[in-house]
Formats: sequence, C-alpha cells, structure tokens
Amino acid sequence: MTRSFLNNVILFIVLLSCIITVTQSIKVAVLATGGPEDLGFNYQVNQAKVNAEKALNLREVYYFSDIPIPESKEFIYNLCESGYNLIIVSTLDYLSGAREAAKAYPNVQFLLRGSGATSSNIQSVTYNFISANYVTGYFAGLMTKSKIIGYVTPGPPASSNYAAHAFYVGAKNSNPDIESMYFYSTGSWLNPEISAGAANSLLSDYGVDVIGQTQDDMSVQIEAVDRGYIGIGTNGFNQKEVFGDKIALSYVLDWTSVFVDLIQKNIDHPDGNYTKTNYYGDWDNSFLTYTHSRSLDPQVKSILDEIILNFTAVPKAMAPFFCNDYNKYTFSATYLTGAELNCISQARFQNMSDPYPGMTWLGNYTIPITLKEVPKTFTRAFTATSGALILLALILEAVIYINKDKPIIRSASPIFCILIIMGGIIVYASIILWTVSPTTATCNARYWLVSIGFTTLIGSMVVKNFRIWLIFDNPELKTIKITNYQLFPWVAGLLVINALLVAIITASGDLKMVEVMGIDDLTKYQYMQVCKMNNSGAIALYILLAYFALLLLVGVFVSWKIRIVDIAEFNESKPIANTLYAISFSLFVIVSLVVSPQYYLDQQMILCIAGLFMATAALGILFVPKLYGLATRGSSTEQLFSMKKSSIASSRSSASKNSSNPDSGDSGKSSHNPHNYYKKSTNNVLAEFTDESISDQEDESNDLPIENTNSNRV
Repeated sequence: MTRSFLNNVILFIVLLSCIITVTQSIKVAVLATGGPEDLGFNYQVNQAKVNAEKALNLREVYYFSDIPIPESKEFIYNLCESGYNLIIVSTLDYLSGAREAAKAYPNVQFLLRGSGATSSNIQSVTYNFISANYVTGYFAGLMTKSKIIGYVTPGPPASSNYAAHAFYVGAKNSNPDIESMYFYSTGSWLNPEISAGAANSLLSDYGVDVIGQTQDDMSVQIEAVDRGYIGIGTNGFNQKEVFGDKIALSYVLDWTSVFVDLIQKNIDHPDGNYTKTNYYGDWDNSFLTYTHSRSLDPQVKSILDEIILNFTAVPKAMAPFFCNDYNKYTFSATYLTGAELNCISQARFQNMSDPYPGMTWLGNYTIPITLKEVPKTFTRAFTATSGALILLALILEAVIYINKDKPIIRSASPIFCILIIMGGIIVYASIILWTVSPTTATCNARYWLVSIGFTTLIGSMVVKNFRIWLIFDNPELKTIKITNYQLFPWVAGLLVINALLVAIITASGDLKMVEVMGIDDLTKYQYMQVCKMNNSGAIALYILLAYFALLLLVGVFVSWKIRIVDIAEFNESKPIANTLYAISFSLFVIVSLVVSPQYYLDQQMILCIAGLFMATAALGILFVPKLYGLATRGSSTEQLFSMKKSSIASSRSSASKNSSNPDSGDSGKSSHNPHNYYKKSTNNVLAEFTDESISDQEDESNDLPIENTNSNRV
C-alpha cells in the first residue's frame, strides 16, 4: 500500500509538472492604447487578461500600453523576437504594424481588433459597437427634457462619426420630438482635457441635457454628472460602481470569454494548427450587457430590453441603425437597399462622417488658449503698499523743506536729502509697474525707473558725504567751500551712465513683452505675458548691476572715511553703512534670482519685496534719526552755525598764535588739550559748510591755514 501511495504521488508530480510546462509554454502580450486605470475600455481589456490568467493558471501574460503609434510596428517586431507566442492588439491604432509583423513572423499568432478576414496566423475580434450606441441613444431620447442631445466623438482621423449617427438614430426612434443633436470631434480616443471641454461647451452653450460619447475614459460623463445631469456609461465599464446611481445606464464589455478561448486554443495547439475564427461580441452572447441605476423607471428598462431583443430577431443587415429614412437624405439611390430603399451596408455606415439631417457637427473642439494674468491680490497689495510709502516720502520731503534751516537738517544738506527721498519715490513708482500685466512699454519703463531711482538715491548719498569727507579730512583744516552747484554735475554724471546702460538694454537688448507657454505651473492651454530680452540685453543688465556694486563700494569707502567726524550731525558713517549693507544684501538676492531658475511670478514678487525693502530701509535708516532729533533737540545746536566769518577768522588767528606760544596764560587750556582745540577749530569750519547760508563776501583770513602741528585728530 505504501508503494502504491508513493507511485501515485510520483505520478501526480509528473502530471503537475507536465501541466505547468504546458501552461508556461505560452507567452502572451496584450497591447492597448492606455493603462487600465481609465475604468473604461482599457480597464475591461486588462480585466479579461487578469481573468484569463486565473482561469488558465498563466504567469506570462503581459499588458503593454501607451506605445506611440509611430513606434508600434518596431515594438511588435521586438515582441515577436522576444519569444511571444500570442499577441493580442486591442486597439485599431496599431493594426498596420501588427499586420506587417504577422506576415514577417508566421509562427506567432495574432488577435487583432477589427473585422478583418482570418489568415494562417491572424484572427480578429470586434463587438457590436453600433448597437451599443444605438441603445444608449434610445435611452437618451427617453430621458431628455430639453429635447436637445449631444455627443462627443473622436472623429477623423481616429474614427469616422458613425457612433454619433447610431446614437442620434436611437434617440429619434425613441423620441421623434428630439429637435437637434450637437456633436464635437476630439481627434483621439483619449484626451480628457479636450473631451471634458467639449462636453462643457455642449451643456453650457447649446442647451444639451443628455450627452453621449465615444471616448476611452469617462471625462464627458463626469462633466455632466458634476453639473447635475444624468450620466451614461459608454466606454465598457460598469460606471455605477464608481458613481453610483448618478450613472443611469452603462453598457459593459466582457472580453474574458474571447481571451480564455483563444489562449486555450494556443495552449492546446502551440503550432497554431487549429481552426481560425473571428470573434464578435453582441447582446446575445454575454459579451455586451448593461447595468442601470436603482432609480430607473421599470417601464424604461422594459423598453430597453425589448429593443435589445429585436436585435436578435431581425437580420443584422436590417437593424434600425442601418435602415432608416435619414439615409435617403444622405446617400444617393445607388447606395440604398431594402424594401423601402432606406438601408445602407455596414461598411458604408461605419465610414460615415457627414451628419444626418438634424445633426449639427460643431467641428474639432479645441480648448481656448487663455491668458494667466498677474494675480489681482499681488497687484493690489504692492500698489497699495507703494502708494502709502510714496505718500510718506512726500510728507518727509515737506518736513525736510520746512526745517531746512534747522542745524540737524542743514548739516545733512537739505537739497541732497530731497534728492535721496525723490530717488526712493521713483523706486516705489517702479514697483507698481513690476506688479501689473506687462506691455513692451512697461517692460522698458520698469528698468528705467528702478535704476534711475536707485542711482538717484545712492548717488546723492555718496556725493553728499563725499563733500563732508573733503571738508573734514584735510590736514591743514583749511576752509573748503564746495557748493551744491559743484556737486550736481557728479550726480548728473552718475545718472547719465545709468541712462546709457539702460538704453543699451532697451535698444540692443530687444526688451519687450512676449507671450510664453510651459512655464511656472501653466497648463498646456494657458500662456503668460512676460518681459524678455536677448543675450545682449542680459550682458548690459549684468554691467548695470556691476555699476551699482561699484557705486555701493564707493559709498562704503566714503562712509568709512567720515567716521573721523566727531559731530553727530555730520557723522553719518554708521547709518550710511547700515543703509549700504541692507542694499548690498538685497542686490545679492536679486543677482541670485537672475542667475537661478525661478517661477516667473515668484521672481517678480521677490524683486518687488527687495525693491521696497531697499528703498524703505535706506530712507528709514537715514531720516528716522533726523526726525527724532528734530522732535527732541530742536535748535539746540544752533550755535554751531551762528558764527560770522569775521569771528571765524579771528578765532583761527588766535588759535594759531596760541598754538605757537604754549607758555601764554590765555592759551594754556587749549594748548594742554589738543582735542578741544581741534573741536573748536572744526566748529569754526562748520560755519562754512552750508554755503547757501553764508554771505559771498569772504574774509581774506579764511584762506589762511590753521596751524596745528600737533596733528591730534580724531
């Protein structure tokens, strides 16, 4: 008994090995236009593949999708070379390459989508797609309230429009009061953006309330369901499983029996020596079925069951979609057959593209290319902020002018203070232009205003403090008179250099507004207006930035030199340095943005923030202390500016004598404290600083040097 049991086990193992060997001897490829995640046609094809694997205990059945049509022939050839025994092509797009491969590899079996004739290694599979659309059209005619229906079809070159014709005939047969049917073509079986846009147009612009489709996905019906209309599942999957009762009707395609039968034949006859047959799915062989919502009127279901039953009761050539009176208006009598001369052949019907009377073809739908404008919140926020800062700057200008004779303002050169503030105002105005939708004019104005504004602000500050340096930093402490009229050409020269560089950007840089796509987070149907320049303009822009960097370095140097001034009203080294550091940091950020990839709108926002920060920081650091001094000290330092020139001369003469006779009793304090002497002498010099408050009549002694051999300078 033990030996018998062992023999049985061995026999079982041998048989199992044989079965596994047989089942694993076949290698199957299934080709589809898209992945199975579409929950439509491709999902059903993949589901049949999975069901066949389970039923036949297969492992090497592979699903391939999204193969570009021009590359499909080479791809199928590679499959044949890779040892695939059976290749199932479920899409019409790959037929041409598949037929050529079948001729080149006669030992490989092919199942091709379509209705072509069989050959030694080719069979075909199709289903009654026309009747499926006729049934859904019949249902649409029963459900419409507006009596206006719609349809979305691939259209040429993907397919002719016959599915739309079948849908329309079904609707008219169920409801003769249908007024019209509008339909769009999309140009492909799977383009959700196009098909959803077409559905939206039909529902919004043409009064359609029930819509059909010939698409691999459910984009059309999703659009209808989302807007409160009924949905019809027309791509082979039971859409009720996804959308519930919002889908009133779905026709379902079940490819499983075809796949199982074909693969089993190839397992039994690996040499391909079996009777070839073409597969045809219809309502009467469980390939084509339908599901409906729970709320569907039982009477409507009864009507649908009756017309489906009629398909099996009449010859296929006499089906209502082949035989109808609309054919008489579309075809000449030469092509009409049947007792009433209103029938056409299936081949002629499936090649139809011209609409029947009552059908209106709206052409190939294209999604309008729309402009993505600058966000309103972005524009409003920066415009309001810039406007408020301009108002504050104008108030500051007025305060400076009203208090121009106060020592704390006079010491800072009121005219240059006004120029610095004016530069800030120009920068603020330029920020507004950076936040609006660009034009070629505003693109150029942006660079002109922002550069001139900063040149005025920084240049005036540097030139103003350059005068302080020259006045205080001279070894003999001679009276040095430098008027504003002598300094203005320097500011003008800085502006001329700036203007030349920006002119190069404008002229040779071809700075203009262009419309671009594919940047930021734009969809492929959006474009944005941006400012753009060529390489010459970019080089000029880098030179302009280098010019600003040089100007900042000069400003830092002058700020460092005037640190020796020990009178607070004139010693602006710290606030100027802080201002220049803030501007330098912001320019570093700007340069980093220029050379690194950024979202365009993000870049504009950062540039605007940097511009506001630089201008506001400069004005705040320079003028807030002065405003605070005006409020707290007022004219307490007026004595610095009250000396007449004659007293300055006598003071200098006396100081010179005392310094040369250190034993003199009157000069003891001064000679024993050189620092006090320097400060006193410096105060005399300050009386000459604000030249517009001093008479043009000069005492000759003003030209005399102040003898200070001790060189005790701060």
